[in-house]
Amino acid sequence: MLEYQILTTLTGLINENMQVININIELIAQYDIISVRARFCKAIDGLEPKINDHGKIKLVSCKHPLLSGDIVPLDFEIGDDYRSLVITGPNVGGKTIVLKTIGLVP
Repeated sequence: MLEYQILTTLTGLINENMQVININIELIAQYDIISVRARFCKAIDGLEPKINDHGKIKLVSCKHPLLSGDIVPLDFEIGDDYRSLVITGPNVGGKTIVLKTIGLVP
């Protein structure tokens, strides 16, 4: 009987504080996400991206920074005359390289 009273009291205390408990769970989850991102960034020697306020990108004779060999340079500009881009073509990897180059070039 005493065990039942203790469990009932503890359950009541938890029930009364569920809002605070849920807030703390959310906060812990956010801190955990930040921690995981920081460890991942450190593990891959990540850098903070440079973002301009102009909404424009202009790349002249750029090459993917992680590729070597005979690579065709990329000339790319977006933001002045148009704000969208459609890349089409056969499945040989060129479209992916273009997108990754745009994302990786500092």
